Amino acid sequence: MKRQITLDQNTSGWTETDSAAQVMTTIAEYTVPVGSALVFRPNDTVSLYLEDNETTAAELDGSCPVEIVIEKPYGIGSDLLVNGQYTKFKEFQDQTKFARINQTMVARANSVIKIRANPNYSTIDTIDASDCRYALTALLVLD
Repeated sequence: MKRQITLDQNTSGWTETDSAAQVMTTIAEYTVPVGSALVFRPNDTVSLYLEDNETTAAELDGSCPVEIVIEKPYGIGSDLLVNGQYTKFKEFQDQTKFARINQTMVARANSVIKIRANPNYSTIDTIDASDCRYALTALLVLD
């Protein structure tokens, strides 16, 4: 069975971690369940909203580097799904402006999808993962 899905912060299975300062850090990760795979295809989309962990919460600066990687099972490597400055990913409303996946990539069972960011390039020290939003579209394939 195959169907289009959107993985977002409300999808069960995500683990969130506040970022460290001055370094590229995983802020959210999703483990692909056994018996399934996710196929990311050209024109699948990525949207992110990232917020700091400061006293007065604010959105990250647009120049912060962001990447989404697929970590293969059993530590045998990883593939870069998409990367760029945060500005590229922060659209949630206008579908014509969504960031797009450029190539087909498969995340098999037990692979881990990781959203990573580095607030080093802004005035923000850390990211508050619980206040972040994200959405990735993909084709879910069930065995």
